[in-house]
Amino acid sequence: MLKYQVRNASSSRPELRSTGSTSSGISLGSRSPSISSLSSLESIDGETGVLKIYTWNVAAFSDYKALRIHLTTTVAELIDILVSKFKLSARDPNLFEMFMEVKTRHEGRINRSFLLLHPQCRPLEMHRCHPADDHRFIVHLRQGGTLVRVYDHHFEPQSNYKSVLLAGETNAETATRLVISMNRREPTLATQWALYVEREDGESAQIPPEAPLVSISKMLCLNHRILLKKIPPNQL
Repeated sequence: MLKYQVRNASSSRPELRSTGSTSSGISLGSRSPSISSLSSLESIDGETGVLKIYTWNVAAFSDYKALRIHLTTTVAELIDILVSKFKLSARDPNLFEMFMEVKTRHEGRINRSFLLLHPQCRPLEMHRCHPADDHRFIVHLRQGGTLVRVYDHHFEPQSNYKSVLLAGETNAETATRLVISMNRREPTLATQWALYVEREDGESAQIPPEAPLVSISKMLCLNHRILLKKIPPNQL
């Protein structure tokens, strides 16, 4: 099932740039190969294909990325791939979202609609359901997020804390990996470290990995703080 929300051209949407022009002043870009030409690179069995994804809101030095993906690749997986390629491992992947921009023609004019894709949508499937030159995919860094302070001096003695920008749904496990990445260490170390709520007297309790960290931070008392600590061996 395809899951998306429709945003028309007058609603809130990512800032778009035009790289060419049409009779109505709207273009999907003309500086690089079209999506239809990229589609010709699809595999013979049809299970994979190359998808062109506009990324200027993700990385200033890149207009788009052309990625070979599988039919079953989801939006969430695609965002993870882009975060890795742009070396943004210290950025919360939940702050990114993908839109599908669709062109329609009415009375000689071109109208644009923006579909906010559900994380479990499959972009390559959607691409094959629409005319190649009437749509494009855009990854957008959404507005908002909450700064959460995580004390990490146990992990990195030269650091006191990190302020991490998180989406409301980001859990403690993901936030642990982000803090470790911000210290330029391998995120795989997150299997040995976890986030704890610590009281002023030093007593602490581990935050459940699946708990949304923003919600936890908003419920803290003034003398409590979030701390990155190594998990005791008997709890691994």
